[in-house]
Formats: sequence, C-alpha cells, structure tokens
Amino acid sequence: MEIERDESECEVIEFTCEYCKIVYTRCDASERHTDMICLREQFRQHQHQSQAEIKQVKEELEKLRDDHHILTVMLNESREQPCK
Repeated sequence: MEIERDESECEVIEFTCEYCKIVYTRCDASERHTDMICLREQFRQHQHQSQAEIKQVKEELEKLRDDHHILTVMLNESREQPCK
C-alpha cells in the first residue's frame, strides 16, 4: 500500500500521453502538458503524417502517369505498323 501511495503522489514519475505521446512528470505537467499543448502536438503530428501521405500519393500518381504515357506510345506505335 505504501508503494501505491508513493507512486500516485510522486512528482518525478514519468507519464506518456496516449494522445500526443508527450512524456512529462507530475511536477511539470502544468508547463509541459496542458490541453492546448496536447492538441497542438496532436495537430502537428497529424499534419506531418498527412504531408507524408500526400507525398506518397503524388509519387504513385507520377508513376501511373509515366506508365500511362509508355502504354499510349506503345499503342500508337502498334497502330502505325502495317498489318501483315
């Protein structure tokens, strides 16, 4: 029981927010992990993830465009060849 009480009141035990993943201690929570800080960090993480996903989609689109161009050229070339 003494250990549980110490853990629940200890100022230097570290916590990790499940939403923003910020690590903080009870004694600095009011400075390092307020609701606004948590929301800002969540937004920053989502923004970073979205930018990475957008970059990946753009790369995939560019590859599809290249493939489409190659196939179009091949099709046009096959149409230009006389039938045997």
